[in-house]
Amino acid sequence: MLRDEIFVTKMNDKERAAWLSFQNVVENILGNHKSRNYKEIVSKVVENFRKLGCLMNLKLHFLDSHIDYFPENLGDYSEKQGERFHQDIL
Repeated sequence: MLRDEIFVTKMNDKERAAWLSFQNVVENILGNHKSRNYKEIVSKVVENFRKLGCLMNLKLHFLDSHIDYFPENLGDYSEKQGERFHQDIL
């Protein structure tokens, strides 16, 4: 859905602003590296969701209030993690 260009055209202005700010969080914070303006990005998504009339769910509240604790390489994956997971499952 993040890359679907038609999906965005079906929204009104408030929905589009909320969706695009959410998309901005996914691309600039939850990837391998945090953007330099990550605090502005998170505050914008919170603002747009409030304008839309959404209550802040627990995940969004956690992101907003604990943004300084997310590591720079949030999306990096280690092979050791995968190996450990498979060993635990066995």
